Amino acid sequence: LPELLCRPGGVELPRTAADWAPERERLVRLLRRELFPRPDIEPPRLNLDRVREHRANGGGAAPWRIDYRGALDRVEIMVRMFPARAPGSSVVVALTGPGEALVEAQRRIQALVAEHTLVLVEPRGHGLSAPHPDSEWNLLRAAALTGMMPVNRLLEDLAALLPVILSWDEVRDRRLFLVGRGDAGVACLYQAALDTRIAGVIADAIPNSHRNGAYLLGILRHLDIDHVAGLAAPRPIGLVNQQAPCSNWSSRLYQRLGCPQRLVRGTDLKGVLDRVLGEKG
Repeated sequence: LPELLCRPGGVELPRTAADWAPERERLVRLLRRELFPRPDIEPPRLNLDRVREHRANGGGAAPWRIDYRGALDRVEIMVRMFPARAPGSSVVVALTGPGEALVEAQRRIQALVAEHTLVLVEPRGHGLSAPHPDSEWNLLRAAALTGMMPVNRLLEDLAALLPVILSWDEVRDRRLFLVGRGDAGVACLYQAALDTRIAGVIADAIPNSHRNGAYLLGILRHLDIDHVAGLAAPRPIGLVNQQAPCSNWSSRLYQRLGCPQRLVRGTDLKGVLDRVLGEKG
């Protein structure tokens, strides 16, 4: 409750494009301090086992689908990759939405990025390991007591997953984009702010403020979701079906940096995906 009642912090726009790099570094340090208060604790290590390869006609052709399985804190994480061989194609890492199974996310996203390598991730707390919807508030109360909100756990999963994914031959030397829905979309925005290896983000159906969802302890004293979206600038960001934004800070920042077209808002996931993936780095 104190988090929701506190006066939210604000972030001043840089006066010039040259001022953005040092200001961004300051904000990223602040984020790391708030999101990871114990930097001395090593992040969990994840080993993904390749459990199955699917090949056309059962022959020796390159696999069209590869299934992986691993675990963090004894909770299973499932990953499914659909490699693309087209030159110049990108890698789209898509997290399943709340209560969404891996196969459901595959039906929703695969056809939209057919020319790119798709990596589907079912993180902890989603899919088969998702809690019952009736227990959501009990889960949030328990998470607030432990300081490990669902978005924190998604960030922990991403931090453990990305080094493994980036080491795969099918992914190496390609641009990598994150796609998430709801809390997962907010986690993708935070991960892009922290990790410059991410080329861009598409966040679907995210709240317009931490007051309305994707709760994180302590963050509202410093910044809100709109500020986090701007921290990826000048990389392309797509916001799909977002609630009416509480501020236009990110839009003004992209305009000040001379690349307003890289902040894409819309209601059509396919259209936003095409525009973000089509932006050259």
